[in-house]
Amino acid sequence: TYLPTGSALMLLIGPLLPQFGWRRLWLAAAGAAALYALLAALVLRGPPAKQPAGSDLRSFLRESTSVLRDPACLLLAAAFGLYTFQYFAIASFLPVLLVSALHLDLAAASLFTTVAVIANACGNVGASVLVRAGVPLWFNMLAALTSFAIATPLIFSAGLPPSVVALVAALTLGIGGLMPGSIFAAVPLF
Repeated sequence: TYLPTGSALMLLIGPLLPQFGWRRLWLAAAGAAALYALLAALVLRGPPAKQPAGSDLRSFLRESTSVLRDPACLLLAAAFGLYTFQYFAIASFLPVLLVSALHLDLAAASLFTTVAVIANACGNVGASVLVRAGVPLWFNMLAALTSFAIATPLIFSAGLPPSVVALVAALTLGIGGLMPGSIFAAVPLF
């Protein structure tokens, strides 16, 4: 949920760009990251971690090769790649679409996109709820990929009103948000 939450925060701040400029926004974000790094260094200090058994290069290469030969691991990697592609296609281009093709102002486009990105964070959390409730991982992943396959052409097609485009984008990113949590839950199984 870190990615969609951080993206949503930056999208909410986006309409302030004309007042403060993008350089100040980036400097503020860099300052927040530096402050977080300093706090993490202070809070998380402890004894140095022990090297796990088999942490040499040969062990690393053997384990990496076994992962690359495992069809289940390759399918999970491909699924995550498909999710990432769709997430960024929608989250990155939705504001451009809303402003340039559907003629919304920057503030409205930013707000609509923020809602869609927050829906994705809800989907990320929702995956864990569904998995704990016994919904199979494959079903969550199928739902996510199916929602992208059906809705992405609608989002980028001409003729839909901005509110419908934003609603379809939010629903798609929300359902699509089931994918990362399901993949992370599946990793220990393989």
